[in-house]
Amino acid sequence: MGTKQSIYNKFRNLFKKFEEEIKKSKKLEKNTIYGFAKYYIHNNSDSDECNTEGNPVGNLRRKIQRWEDGINTNRNFQNHTFEELKKYYKSLNKEYFSQELLDDEHPKYWFD
Repeated sequence: MGTKQSIYNKFRNLFKKFEEEIKKSKKLEKNTIYGFAKYYIHNNSDSDECNTEGNPVGNLRRKIQRWEDGINTNRNFQNHTFEELKKYYKSLNKEYFSQELLDDEHPKYWFD
């Protein structure tokens, strides 16, 4: 889980990576949030985002845009929002993974 501050920091850092990936991705027609939303909806037709009313691409674009706006003003992101962002980032960067630490672990143990 994590504290509000730790979730915010993880979210902010991953969102920066997500924006950079959007800018350099060769998978997108346009290297914008709209281009990503269009790519994601097209390639994940079974996702929950496709089941929204109206314009699924526009709805996903607005959601990501609100996250971007909220990074500087809100500072209050829930863990499930971070997990959603991870899902979107993984759809662009298949090599991305995160290893969660167990309660009794510390990163220094990985580098012995």
